[in-house]
Amino acid sequence: MLALATDAFGGSGGIAQYNRDLFAALAACGAARSIDVIVRDAQTYAAPPLHVRQLPARRSRAGYAAAAAPGGQLAHVQRRRRP
Repeated sequence: MLALATDAFGGSGGIAQYNRDLFAALAACGAARSIDVIVRDAQTYAAPPLHVRQLPARRSRAGYAAAAAPGGQLAHVQRRRRP
């Protein structure tokens, strides 16, 4: 599952907390085998739970879009993950 969020792990506001709770619950109940999170802002590093991976923050609109686009950073990470 791909999640696009303004902030999550590493954020400090209410939206970040909501996203952390949502992604942790989805991973814990098995709704998704894995969750890749792309965020716009991450002020600090916070380790996500098992089966959740947050890619480095993308502050620019172009970088954020490119990370999620086919052939972007996410595609590169997924290719490395395969056996």
